[in-house]
Amino acid sequence: PAPAVPLARDSAAVAEIVAQLDEDSMKSHIQNLQDFQTRLCITPQFFQSADWVAEAFQNYGLVSVEVDTFDFTFYGNQYQSANVSGEIPGTSPDPGIVLITGHLDAITYTSPYEFAPGADDNASGCATVLEAARIMSQYQFPNTVRFVCFGAEELGLIGSEYYAGNAFNAGDPIVAVMNLDMILYGPEENRVLFVPYNTISENIAVMFQEAASTHVPELELDVTYSPGTTYSDHASFWQQGYPALLGIEAAVDDNPYYHQDTDILSNYDQYWPFGTECARAALAFVAEAAFTDWPGPQGGTPAAAS
Repeated sequence: PAPAVPLARDSAAVAEIVAQLDEDSMKSHIQNLQDFQTRLCITPQFFQSADWVAEAFQNYGLVSVEVDTFDFTFYGNQYQSANVSGEIPGTSPDPGIVLITGHLDAITYTSPYEFAPGADDNASGCATVLEAARIMSQYQFPNTVRFVCFGAEELGLIGSEYYAGNAFNAGDPIVAVMNLDMILYGPEENRVLFVPYNTISENIAVMFQEAASTHVPELELDVTYSPGTTYSDHASFWQQGYPALLGIEAAVDDNPYYHQDTDILSNYDQYWPFGTECARAALAFVAEAAFTDWPGPQGGTPAAAS
């Protein structure tokens, strides 16, 4: 990769970044992940996919690239999975940390050890993380930007809980998390990106709404206060007191391919460019957050019990 260049923060700078997100590149990332046949979080194929993501991060020029394995217990049995991460260090003397994330693992109701292609759930989110890394690695930002693909989300947000807990214990000044989980299914009657937020995430929800509406005006948004929406990896950051958002297709409950072996890229052909628009909205927000002067970023504060 070419040396990263500093970029002055303005709407044109964010627009320049968003414009580079490429639909064919998104599809290529999704297809590559689908081609591992299964990404059940404890299989050899999952670890192969994690290595593939790490290699992509390295090729894009990210630093601190890591496949971080962790042990966990599930129904009394011991297993191992992994998170994959890389970053662009911030140039500010006191940078905040902005995350764009998705879960790498997939599951099916039938034969997850043999075939869990997970094109929408959640190669689509990881493809957005990869595209963001490809594009943003060409630039420098005041804040550190981290790109993370989690393992073991499908077994109970295990990888993100491990990551967010470690971040809190390290005092990481995470100022914004954008988590993507299923963004390909957009039928005409419900072509909407649902973005739930909680109280500590209200400010970044407003930032997301403004960034997405400015740079992807064709995308319909449902940005809603919904602290009970805890079924994806953003919730692990809420638990540690970090502001985080989820981006997910509003029609997820109607998706006929959810956790099925039919969750393959070709079944979403009719819905493009919905997935690209969702990815661009997330990228616009992450770029905006990467430029923002966050006053005195601090480590996480544990959320009150609810």
